[in-house]
Amino acid sequence: MKDIKPEIAQARIERARSAVEKGIVYRLGKGGFNSANDSPGWDHGQCDCSGFVSWVLQTRRSPKKGRNFWIETTAIAHDVREGETMFVECDPQPGCLCVYGDSGGHQGHIGVVTSATLNGDRDVIALRGIDCSMGSYRQTGDAVQERDLTKVFGLNARTIYCCLKQDVGT
Repeated sequence: MKDIKPEIAQARIERARSAVEKGIVYRLGKGGFNSANDSPGWDHGQCDCSGFVSWVLQTRRSPKKGRNFWIETTAIAHDVREGETMFVECDPQPGCLCVYGDSGGHQGHIGVVTSATLNGDRDVIALRGIDCSMGSYRQTGDAVQERDLTKVFGLNARTIYCCLKQDVGT
């Protein structure tokens, strides 16, 4: 599997952490359109998980030249599995993304990994990360939180760990 360049992994985590507890409101389909903005109150303080990750990656979530898909959970998972035009699979590691696509009428989800503990078979046994979720918003009044993501992603067989192609070390 591939590894993320350490300096890029650290930069991704730092950017994600800069949005924690900044009063971001969860709104499905929002965020990721003003990704160059360094303020955690991007896009009028509203986003969903994919909008948050677009902001962390500093790329607009809408399609653009060289990428004909929206940055959203199902499209990212499909790109990793089928095309690798923008995202490539990697080992669970700090700075990578954890994602699963929509299924059975339920929305997918995506977050940024801040730490991963693996067993000898390279299976995730503990996962911590930063995500934007309705659950966090309901519990804390802020959608972006760093938290234990083991049950959400680590124990989910559909989870894919990935990063931008350009972020992979040689």
